[in-house]
Amino acid sequence: MTASVPQPIRNAEQLRAGSVPGLEAPPGGATVLIELDGSPVSVTATVFVLGRQPGPDSPLADRLANYPNVSRRHARITVVGDHFQVEDDSSLNNTFVNGVPIKGEGPHPLESRGILRLARNCHLTLTVAQLPGKPIVQGFA
Repeated sequence: MTASVPQPIRNAEQLRAGSVPGLEAPPGGATVLIELDGSPVSVTATVFVLGRQPGPDSPLADRLANYPNVSRRHARITVVGDHFQVEDDSSLNNTFVNGVPIKGEGPHPLESRGILRLARNCHLTLTVAQLPGKPIVQGFA
């Protein structure tokens, strides 16, 4: 028997159907869907770090540990309404927003469903799925 691989989220109906555990956004936090290695991860926060160093502000550290070129604290992500601000956190191998390197440039905007790359080979898609007190965002790509 072959293990099934989770499929990427393609629309809001999959979210409502419970495809992503923990979708409810608590007061003061946004639900962000991060697609990494073809599977979605739900994160509830307004500010978080992407990197290999475990910690309460680094929700993907265990999965990013598979990417040795990703720094311990590679990039800081802030949810701003329906988009993000991405800031390279002095990484060794750069952070790319839609293919553009941003190291040393301060916060850089990233639209929901935008492509973020950490180092050479770690590609992520970030989507603001739900804001506090708002319905789930419609029209996933």
